[in-house]
Amino acid sequence: MLSAIAVELTVQIILFLDVRDILSCRMICHLLREIVDNDRALQYRIDLAAARLNDSPPNSITLAGRRERLKAYLDAWRELRPTTWTTWDTNDTCATGFGNISAEVISGHGRSMLMRQFASLRGIPEKQWLLEDLGLRVQNVAIHPSQDLLVILEDTYCEEPIGGLIRIHFRCLRGGSVHPHASAAFFERRYNHSHLHRFEVCGDLLAIQTTSRQGTAEIFIWNWKSGKLHHWFHEDDDQS
Repeated sequence: MLSAIAVELTVQIILFLDVRDILSCRMICHLLREIVDNDRALQYRIDLAAARLNDSPPNSITLAGRRERLKAYLDAWRELRPTTWTTWDTNDTCATGFGNISAEVISGHGRSMLMRQFASLRGIPEKQWLLEDLGLRVQNVAIHPSQDLLVILEDTYCEEPIGGLIRIHFRCLRGGSVHPHASAAFFERRYNHSHLHRFEVCGDLLAIQTTSRQGTAEIFIWNWKSGKLHHWFHEDDDQS
Protein backbone atom coordinates (compact mmCIF):
# COMPACT_ATOMS: atom_id res chain seq x y z
CA MET A 1 0.00 0.00 0.00
CA LEU A 2 2.76 2.48 0.91
CA SER A 3 4.53 1.88 -2.38
CA ALA A 4 1.38 3.01 -4.20
CA ILE A 5 1.66 6.52 -2.70
CA ALA A 6 3.93 9.05 -4.39
CA VAL A 7 7.17 9.58 -2.48
CA GLU A 8 6.65 13.37 -2.51
CA LEU A 9 3.27 12.98 -0.80
CA THR A 10 4.71 10.59 1.78
CA VAL A 11 7.44 13.11 2.60
CA GLN A 12 4.91 15.92 3.06
CA ILE A 13 2.92 13.75 5.46
CA ILE A 14 6.01 12.79 7.47
CA LEU A 15 7.05 16.45 7.73
CA PHE A 16 3.95 17.08 9.89
CA LEU A 17 5.43 14.76 12.54
CA ASP A 18 7.91 15.69 15.24
CA VAL A 19 11.44 14.35 15.05
CA ARG A 20 10.85 11.41 17.41
CA ASP A 21 7.97 10.20 15.24
CA ILE A 22 10.04 10.72 12.08
CA LEU A 23 12.74 8.47 13.52
CA SER A 24 10.08 5.95 14.56
CA CYS A 25 8.73 5.90 11.00
CA ARG A 26 12.23 5.22 9.76
CA MET A 27 12.32 2.03 11.84
CA ILE A 28 9.04 0.63 10.50
CA CYS A 29 10.28 -0.70 7.18
CA HIS A 30 13.04 -0.46 4.59
CA LEU A 31 10.93 1.74 2.31
CA LEU A 32 10.29 4.40 4.98
CA ARG A 33 13.92 4.30 6.04
CA GLU A 34 14.99 4.93 2.46
CA ILE A 35 12.53 7.82 2.12
CA VAL A 36 13.69 9.49 5.34
CA ASP A 37 17.39 8.98 4.64
CA ASN A 38 17.21 10.33 1.10
CA ASP A 39 15.02 13.39 1.65
CA ARG A 40 16.92 16.61 2.41
CA ALA A 41 14.05 18.31 4.26
CA LEU A 42 13.63 15.37 6.63
CA GLN A 43 17.36 15.11 7.21
CA TYR A 44 17.48 18.84 7.96
CA ARG A 45 14.77 18.41 10.60
CA ILE A 46 16.71 15.55 12.18
CA ASP A 47 20.02 17.44 12.11
CA LEU A 48 18.39 20.50 13.72
CA ALA A 49 16.98 18.39 16.54
CA ALA A 50 20.32 16.66 17.08
CA ALA A 51 21.96 20.08 17.43
CA ARG A 52 19.13 21.27 19.75
CA LEU A 53 18.32 24.14 17.41
CA ASN A 54 15.07 25.51 15.98
CA ASP A 55 14.46 26.40 12.37
CA SER A 56 14.12 30.08 11.49
CA PRO A 57 10.81 31.49 10.18
CA PRO A 58 10.20 31.27 6.42
CA ASN A 59 12.48 33.62 4.49
CA SER A 60 14.48 33.83 1.27
CA ILE A 61 17.08 31.27 2.40
CA THR A 62 16.66 28.00 0.53
CA LEU A 63 16.71 24.58 2.15
CA ALA A 64 20.17 23.99 0.70
CA GLY A 65 21.35 27.29 2.17
CA ARG A 66 19.96 26.42 5.59
CA ARG A 67 21.69 23.05 5.53
CA GLU A 68 24.98 24.69 4.58
CA ARG A 69 24.67 27.20 7.44
CA LEU A 70 23.81 24.48 9.91
CA LYS A 71 26.84 22.45 8.83
CA ALA A 72 29.12 25.52 9.07
CA TYR A 73 27.72 26.29 12.54
CA LEU A 74 28.28 22.75 13.80
CA ASP A 75 31.76 22.57 12.25
CA ALA A 76 32.72 25.86 13.93
CA TRP A 77 31.67 24.53 17.35
CA ARG A 78 33.31 21.16 16.76
CA GLU A 79 36.61 22.79 15.84
CA LEU A 80 36.24 25.65 18.36
CA ARG A 81 36.74 28.01 15.45
CA PRO A 82 35.15 31.50 15.71
CA THR A 83 33.15 32.63 12.70
CA THR A 84 33.91 36.27 13.44
CA TRP A 85 36.02 38.27 15.89
CA THR A 86 36.97 41.79 16.83
CA THR A 87 39.61 43.64 18.85
CA TRP A 88 39.09 46.15 21.65
CA ASP A 89 41.20 49.00 22.91
CA THR A 90 42.54 47.86 26.29
CA ASN A 91 42.27 51.44 27.54
CA ASP A 92 38.48 51.22 27.40
CA THR A 93 36.64 50.93 30.71
CA CYS A 94 34.88 47.70 29.78
CA ALA A 95 33.69 45.63 26.88
CA THR A 96 31.26 42.74 26.77
CA GLY A 97 29.43 40.59 24.28
CA PHE A 98 26.38 38.39 24.06
CA GLY A 99 25.34 36.44 20.99
CA ASN A 100 26.44 38.47 18.00
CA ILE A 101 26.30 41.90 19.69
CA SER A 102 29.09 43.61 21.61
CA ALA A 103 29.09 46.71 23.81
CA GLU A 104 32.24 48.77 24.23
CA VAL A 105 32.70 51.83 26.45
CA ILE A 106 34.57 54.57 24.64
CA SER A 107 37.76 55.83 26.27
CA GLY A 108 37.72 59.21 27.93
CA HIS A 109 34.68 60.37 29.84
CA GLY A 110 33.12 56.88 29.79
CA ARG A 111 29.62 58.16 29.02
CA SER A 112 29.27 56.85 25.46
CA MET A 113 29.19 53.32 24.09
CA LEU A 114 29.95 51.80 20.71
CA MET A 115 27.56 48.96 19.88
CA ARG A 116 28.40 46.38 17.21
CA GLN A 117 26.27 43.72 15.60
CA PHE A 118 28.37 41.14 13.82
CA ALA A 119 27.41 39.23 10.71
CA SER A 120 26.58 35.66 11.59
CA LEU A 121 25.61 32.35 10.05
CA ARG A 122 21.98 33.36 10.60
CA GLY A 123 22.28 36.02 7.93
CA ILE A 124 22.11 39.00 10.30
CA PRO A 125 23.75 42.03 8.66
CA GLU A 126 26.82 43.58 10.25
CA LYS A 127 26.41 47.12 11.57
CA GLN A 128 27.43 49.40 14.42
CA TRP A 129 25.89 52.35 16.22
CA LEU A 130 26.90 54.85 18.87
CA LEU A 131 25.05 55.59 22.10
CA GLU A 132 26.22 59.11 22.82
CA ASP A 133 26.34 60.67 26.30
CA LEU A 134 24.19 58.28 28.31
CA GLY A 135 24.19 60.80 31.15
CA LEU A 136 26.20 58.61 33.50
CA ARG A 137 29.68 57.17 33.82
CA VAL A 138 29.71 53.49 32.85
CA GLN A 139 31.53 51.01 35.10
CA ASN A 140 30.23 47.74 33.67
CA VAL A 141 27.52 46.52 31.30
CA ALA A 142 25.46 43.46 30.41
CA ILE A 143 23.33 43.00 27.31
CA HIS A 144 20.35 40.85 26.38
CA PRO A 145 19.66 41.28 22.63
CA SER A 146 16.35 39.39 22.51
CA GLN A 147 14.88 41.90 25.00
CA ASP A 148 16.64 44.93 23.45
CA LEU A 149 18.13 45.38 26.93
CA LEU A 150 21.32 47.17 27.95
CA VAL A 151 22.04 46.96 31.70
CA ILE A 152 24.54 49.54 32.94
CA LEU A 153 26.33 49.61 36.28
CA GLU A 154 26.98 53.28 36.97
CA ASP A 155 30.36 54.31 38.31
CA THR A 156 29.25 55.93 41.59
CA TYR A 157 32.30 57.19 43.48
CA CYS A 158 31.82 57.09 47.23
CA GLU A 159 34.23 58.39 49.87
CA GLU A 160 32.60 56.38 52.67
CA PRO A 161 35.07 53.67 53.81
CA ILE A 162 32.31 51.32 55.00
CA GLY A 163 30.44 50.93 51.76
CA GLY A 164 28.98 52.54 48.71
CA LEU A 165 26.06 52.66 46.32
CA ILE A 166 25.03 50.32 43.52
CA ARG A 167 23.07 52.05 40.77
CA ILE A 168 21.86 49.87 37.89
CA HIS A 169 20.29 51.47 34.79
CA PHE A 170 18.04 49.77 32.23
CA ARG A 171 18.32 51.14 28.71
CA CYS A 172 17.30 50.10 25.22
CA LEU A 173 20.09 48.41 23.34
CA ARG A 174 19.27 50.17 20.09
CA GLY A 175 18.70 53.75 21.18
CA GLY A 176 19.95 54.15 24.75
CA SER A 177 16.62 55.41 26.11
CA VAL A 178 15.05 54.03 29.31
CA HIS A 179 13.73 50.53 28.63
CA PRO A 180 9.91 50.61 28.41
CA HIS A 181 9.50 47.34 30.37
CA ALA A 182 11.63 48.44 33.32
CA SER A 183 9.72 49.36 36.46
CA ALA A 184 12.11 52.27 36.99
CA ALA A 185 14.92 53.94 35.08
CA PHE A 186 17.40 52.53 37.63
CA PHE A 187 17.69 50.57 40.89
CA GLU A 188 19.76 51.70 43.87
CA ARG A 189 21.09 49.80 46.85
CA ARG A 190 23.78 50.30 49.46
CA TYR A 191 26.50 47.69 49.69
CA ASN A 192 29.11 46.93 52.36
CA HIS A 193 32.90 46.88 51.95
CA SER A 194 32.52 45.79 48.33
CA HIS A 195 34.59 46.53 45.28
CA LEU A 196 34.06 43.77 42.73
CA HIS A 197 30.73 43.72 40.89
CA ARG A 198 29.40 40.92 38.71
CA PHE A 199 25.90 40.75 37.29
CA GLU A 200 23.89 38.59 34.89
CA VAL A 201 20.49 38.94 33.21
CA CYS A 202 18.22 35.93 32.77
CA GLY A 203 14.74 36.74 31.50
CA ASP A 204 13.06 39.04 34.01
CA LEU A 205 15.73 38.50 36.68
CA LEU A 206 18.92 40.42 37.35
CA ALA A 207 21.55 38.91 39.68
CA ILE A 208 24.27 41.12 41.17
CA GLN A 209 27.27 39.96 43.20
CA THR A 210 29.53 42.27 45.18
CA THR A 211 32.73 40.96 46.74
CA SER A 212 35.04 42.67 49.20
CA ARG A 213 38.82 42.56 49.40
CA GLN A 214 38.40 40.24 52.39
CA GLY A 215 36.40 37.78 50.28
CA THR A 216 32.96 38.41 51.81
CA ALA A 217 30.10 38.64 49.34
CA GLU A 218 26.56 39.90 48.86
CA ILE A 219 24.18 38.70 46.14
CA PHE A 220 21.02 40.54 45.11
CA ILE A 221 18.39 39.07 42.77
CA TRP A 222 15.92 41.59 41.36
CA ASN A 223 13.01 41.39 38.95
CA TRP A 224 13.97 44.33 36.77
CA LYS A 225 10.49 44.56 35.25
CA SER A 226 8.55 44.67 38.54
CA GLY A 227 11.28 46.20 40.72
CA LYS A 228 10.85 43.48 43.35
CA LEU A 229 13.91 42.28 45.26
CA HIS A 230 13.51 38.49 45.34
CA HIS A 231 16.58 37.46 47.32
CA TRP A 232 19.44 38.99 49.25
CA PHE A 233 22.30 36.75 50.36
CA HIS A 234 24.88 38.24 52.70
CA GLU A 235 28.07 36.74 54.09
CA ASP A 236 29.18 38.29 57.38
CA ASP A 237 32.79 39.31 57.82
CA ASP A 238 33.35 36.70 60.54
CA GLN A 239 32.07 33.83 58.36
CA SER A 240 34.50 31.56 56.52
